[in-house]
Amino acid sequence: MFFIFSFFRPAAIILGLVVVGILLAGFVYSTKKHTALTTLAHDRPIVILVLLLVAAFLVIRMFGTVFVFLIGIALPLACKSS
Repeated sequence: MFFIFSFFRPAAIILGLVVVGILLAGFVYSTKKHTALTTLAHDRPIVILVLLLVAAFLVIRMFGTVFVFLIGIALPLACKSS
């Protein structure tokens, strides 16, 4: 499904991947600097995952490609966990 959707809207998929990559890089950088965030990441990883996905959703929504986020990024994550 990811490859079919990325074939029809490659720019939107690339935008989604770049946004998620930047947010993850920012999270990794901030966990190296702040001890409180590091303990939160170790104690509650699901909360961090949800926060990162919500932040990515909000940033991508500003660009008008929420559908790309849901189909191209969140759906493969949901299918992989099942």
